[in-house]
Amino acid sequence: MEKLKNTSMLTDMILFVLGIIILLNPWGTMETLVKVAGIVLLIAGVVGVATAVMGKNFNMANISSLVGYIGALIAGFIFFTKPYVILGWLHLVFGAIIIIHGIINLIRALNMGAPAMYVPLALAVIAIVAGVLVLTGVLSRVLIQVIGVVLIFNAGTSLYMALKNS
Repeated sequence: MEKLKNTSMLTDMILFVLGIIILLNPWGTMETLVKVAGIVLLIAGVVGVATAVMGKNFNMANISSLVGYIGALIAGFIFFTKPYVILGWLHLVFGAIIIIHGIINLIRALNMGAPAMYVPLALAVIAIVAGVLVLTGVLSRVLIQVIGVVLIFNAGTSLYMALKNS
């Protein structure tokens, strides 16, 4: 349980810093992140294709893996060359992450019991509502800045609750 808590706190710290960076340079940060993801997918695809093709026992399992690696190559190429296409879908990913973190925080708050749970419970509900707003694109005009603010808020809330439960 301690390892899970440490991992969660590390994730929250990373999300907090990412939120600050997004807030300071929203489109540049997002474009860079998408391009880096594209490079990672391209490398994984090249290594995977090379491994699958050069394998001594080339069989159906290798063919299905090969299809996945080719998919990674195609996705990596799109991520790297057309980052704004990917950015059009990004609010769905961030919205889902924020909602999931909010639900986890809600469960943590409910486990705290009264009266300690009231502030964390309110913060968790706000995070869930913010996640839904990000997910649905209601805030699309300022979505990138909102994602940054919500990531900071959500990670800060998670860190607050983790430290409070220590």
